[in-house]
Amino acid sequence: FYVSEDEATRLWPSAWKPTDIISPLPEVLATTGDEPIYKPVLYSDYVKHFYRKAHDGKLTIDFAKK
Repeated sequence: FYVSEDEATRLWPSAWKPTDIISPLPEVLATTGDEPIYKPVLYSDYVKHFYRKAHDGKLTIDFAKK
C-alpha cells in the first residue's frame, strides 16, 4: 500500500503479476467480522476492464463487486 500526502491509502498496481488474484484480505475481514464486498478478480482482467473505457469514478472498482 501507498499512503499519499492526503493520507488516503492507494493500491500500488505494479505490485501484482497478470496471473495474480486480487481479493479482500481474509485477515482483515476476520478482525472486522464483515462480509467481503468485492469478489476475487484476476489482476489481468481488472486491468483490461480499467483500460477498456475512460475512467469514470467508481465504475472500475464496481467491476469487482459481488
